[in-house]
Amino acid sequence: MEYRTRKEVFLINSGKFLWFAIAAVTVITVLVKVITLGICREDVRAVIESPDGRSQIVVDESDCGGATTSAFTTVKVNSLDSRLATEVILSLDSKYTEDLIVGRWISNTSVRLTLESADSIHQYLPTNRASLDLDLQLVLK
Repeated sequence: MEYRTRKEVFLINSGKFLWFAIAAVTVITVLVKVITLGICREDVRAVIESPDGRSQIVVDESDCGGATTSAFTTVKVNSLDSRLATEVILSLDSKYTEDLIVGRWISNTSVRLTLESADSIHQYLPTNRASLDLDLQLVLK
């Protein structure tokens, strides 16, 4: 029969606990990654109200932590009229910077968007707001 000292027993049990702790942390890390997959962080970068205050252009940046394009910028039109939905009119495959896009209302129904470059345009939907008579002008610097 083999006898072990308290120190030997402690070291053996500590080693088993260490492997258990490493496995538990690994499982928790994987679960957190799987659960948060597909969740995007969205930050509003600019809100530009129409002269009459009934509509807004909202520029926001979304970061989904993707492998190829982690961040993108969208331009949306909001209206105080509850019958009109918020709609994306422009999507850019790049992070937002102050120079990337500049929006300005020309009148209550006309908006001019000035872009730094056309290279980052992912989607441009100038007629997406059929329910709102909106004249959308896209200008490149």
